[in-house]
Amino acid sequence: YLHCVKFIQATGLLATGSEDGTVRLWDTRTSQCTSVFDCSKGLLVQSNTIERNNTSPNWITCLDVDEGGNWLVCGGGYSALTMWYLPLPTVTFHMPTQGVPYAVIYSEGKVISAGNDQHLSHWQLDGKLKVRVPSTAKTIFSLSVNNNPSNRITVGCGTSPY
Repeated sequence: YLHCVKFIQATGLLATGSEDGTVRLWDTRTSQCTSVFDCSKGLLVQSNTIERNNTSPNWITCLDVDEGGNWLVCGGGYSALTMWYLPLPTVTFHMPTQGVPYAVIYSEGKVISAGNDQHLSHWQLDGKLKVRVPSTAKTIFSLSVNNNPSNRITVGCGTSPY
């Protein structure tokens, strides 16, 4: 099953995150899978070597790619985010989270993530946690950012007792 999808405008690729713990890049012109990443292990793998295990705790819950199509960040059941530099492709940072991340976005030179730890986490692009902002939502499933200089706002949507 797929848990997240992102079209990469800069390259014409489609990134998918799935229950088997992989992120796959698809060429939208040929419908062929071009790369498979095992995010919990930080490995580029051959698609025919992935063991199908629907009970794996390493499912992918979220992913995003920067506007240039060079950097991919993914996260999931392994309670961490993994940042990949796609042109090589290699893992550059593994960022442990306090819970399972369910949403992640690139925004103005940083990564923002949220999940079931009642916080929005702001990460520097070197993989270091910059700040954790508390939230009333027990679990945040979606994030959006308005980068307009006169009205910057980050919004998280999830479950809350209010």
